[in-house]
Amino acid sequence: MAAGELDVENAVFLKAGEQANKDGIAKIILPTPDLLEKNDLMTELGDAYDQKRAREAEPGKKVRAIGKRMIARNVCNLGAQLVESAYAHGVVMGKYHPTRRVIEAAKLCIGEASEQIMSTISLFDLPDGIGLPTFVAYADIAINIDPTAEELAKIISTSISTYQALLGEDPVVCVASHETHTGEGNYMDRAREALEIYSESEDAVKTIDGPCQLDAAFHEKTGNSKGARFYEAGWGAPSLVIFTNLDSGNTNYKTLKLISDSAGLKNNLCTQGSRLPVD
Repeated sequence: MAAGELDVENAVFLKAGEQANKDGIAKIILPTPDLLEKNDLMTELGDAYDQKRAREAEPGKKVRAIGKRMIARNVCNLGAQLVESAYAHGVVMGKYHPTRRVIEAAKLCIGEASEQIMSTISLFDLPDGIGLPTFVAYADIAINIDPTAEELAKIISTSISTYQALLGEDPVVCVASHETHTGEGNYMDRAREALEIYSESEDAVKTIDGPCQLDAAFHEKTGNSKGARFYEAGWGAPSLVIFTNLDSGNTNYKTLKLISDSAGLKNNLCTQGSRLPVD
């Protein structure tokens, strides 16, 4: 499903939908008035949302019926609830809506996947000659302001799962911080603890290092001198960088986006961690 501001004449959505249908990628539906009025769909979706809230509420707590109103006033909630109610396998709505609104709708209507956390990952094609790989992914760059070590471990796991699903291979992962391995401070301690938690999971990838500075991660000579494992272990430069807080993640994301955009290359921001596909 593609959700804009209920503007089904939007050329971007129509063109993308036509191409997806033509290529056999997906059958695209748009939230037209005819669709929503059919069999009083808005009432059905609102009731489903209210029933979900009632199931999750504390025993004996009365839950007000707000679903239909909540869905009617916010197209992101509408898109997420259509997925939750199995009218669509996934929804794309981040083109015209802030990432935070997309995440809020997914949390309200669908919820997080088991052992994952809703967050964001951005994938960049980059030009040659700037001292960085020509492809790299950054996470989390838009949602979790100051995650705990447990939350950061889930961001690591969620981002690796997204990378594997999109690219069909394991990433080389850097958990970034202001020093490499030996420094002190809250973010260094958080990175170490998160890595320890993540490493205990059954499907943990081995090609991961941190806490690590970005120059040590991306430049072989610097990395070897500072004790980073990427080149010494033969992994090469990281293809996925995880940041310990949103200040560093978003700032670095914006910088790379400017570089990628100015070179006319592709970059995509994806939401992740939802129990069902929302983007």
